[in-house]
Amino acid sequence: MSASAFSVTAKKVSDLLLQGALIIVSPSSDQYISHIFPVPKKTPGEFRIIFDLSILNLFIRKISFRMDNYHTIIAQICRGDFFISIDLSDAYHSIALHPWFRRYMTFIFDNVYYQYTCLPQGLTSSPRIFTKIMKVVLTHLRSYAIKIAAWLDDFLLSASSASFGFFPGFICS
Repeated sequence: MSASAFSVTAKKVSDLLLQGALIIVSPSSDQYISHIFPVPKKTPGEFRIIFDLSILNLFIRKISFRMDNYHTIIAQICRGDFFISIDLSDAYHSIALHPWFRRYMTFIFDNVYYQYTCLPQGLTSSPRIFTKIMKVVLTHLRSYAIKIAAWLDDFLLSASSASFGFFPGFICS
């Protein structure tokens, strides 16, 4: 790993530790060790850490699932609606991993063993798990006639007025 890649990775690992997304663990024979590395984001100077679970993913059954799509979104909106889009940052990190499963989410960086405490990017089942959990939230919000659609961690809310009705005093500009 180059010096700049090391520096970027060290910063991201430190940030993930502070967020509680990672913990430092002792080496153990029952851990599955994966690799991490940085890749640049679209924004210059910003990086995303890739947790390479490609080998582990070979042992995880892929189950198809449904997400909102163009047709379900179009069915919710009306001419003249106002919109708000929300992009949750580190959305997967809001889903805790069972402690028993964390041993499969281990990596070594700078001779220190780390484990994810939450759902990581790169796990083949992460999108499905997150979507299934968010479906419960979306169903609850829709029961209040809130028009909301989701594509993983991106949300689109629509309403017939700029106040959105459920945010008193909030006006879109």
